[in-house]
Amino acid sequence: MKRIIFLLSIALCLPGCNDQWNDLVHSEVVAYIKAFTVEEQVKCDILTVDKKVDILLPWYADPKAVRLTEFSITNGAVCKPDIKAGDVLDLSEPLTITLSTYDDYVWTVTATLKPKPTGDLYNMSFDLWNSEYSPYEEGSDEEQRNYWMSANYLLAIFNYPVVVRETTFVASAGEGKAAMKLLTRNVPELATIAAGTVFTGTYENFDFTAPDIKYGVPFIKRPKSLDGFACYKPQGTDDGYIFIALGEWDEPYKAGAVSAFVDGIASVPGLVGYGKLAFDKEMAGYESFSVNINYVNDHTPKYVVVIGSCSNAAPVVDSALYLDELGFSY
Repeated sequence: MKRIIFLLSIALCLPGCNDQWNDLVHSEVVAYIKAFTVEEQVKCDILTVDKKVDILLPWYADPKAVRLTEFSITNGAVCKPDIKAGDVLDLSEPLTITLSTYDDYVWTVTATLKPKPTGDLYNMSFDLWNSEYSPYEEGSDEEQRNYWMSANYLLAIFNYPVVVRETTFVASAGEGKAAMKLLTRNVPELATIAAGTVFTGTYENFDFTAPDIKYGVPFIKRPKSLDGFACYKPQGTDDGYIFIALGEWDEPYKAGAVSAFVDGIASVPGLVGYGKLAFDKEMAGYESFSVNINYVNDHTPKYVVVIGSCSNAAPVVDSALYLDELGFSY
């Protein structure tokens, strides 16, 4: 009888001993998201303490169809849903991801769209054209007609315009949409190669060898960047660029050739900020760009200069740069 009672006592203790044994060997293995990257993301913050992934997308992205390009988690963890690089995710609402080891760890992935850049200057979308060569709307005033300047008014006489309206190849489709095409042309009548260049400002007098230009239009804000869409089609080793400068001049800044102004911008008196982005490779289609502005002081500007060119120091005939939907981010 005593033997039976002893065996029963051991049996009753076994569950407790088993639980104690499990507690000893079951050390916690916390599961983390180690990498999470999607196409065209502006940035991604992985917050391990909060078990959150915060993604910032460009303003034009579709959060319902975001392609995952990189994803990794703690070794040995199981992910539900079973996602992987290459999958297209719907991030229009927060996405819940459960990572399981011995326990479950619930993560939340949230996507936010970056605010759309604002078109604070006249015709930054390049939708308004009075003719194939004039980037202003019909009935515009003198200031608007002289806003986006190029050598077109002279070169069009010889049938070699370097700034033209583009309606079939645009970054943003829709009725009335257009883009600006800059084209480098050979002009035999003037014995020169004219680089397709546009800028905010006016010519005081035009001469291919020694032009006098007034750079800038009124502007009193301090944007973070100049954003937009571009497609570059270079010839040879040509390269193009998009450029911005802000100055506290009392009137448009008077200087010579565009290339000299851009290259010497750091020494221009009254400079508040500037930035430049070079294009040196052929693009299959439009790509978004962002030109960060480097501010040299905390002053408020009075004028802004925006310049786009399809050729730099050594222009090559038939190089082309398409620009569309420019805007400022703050």
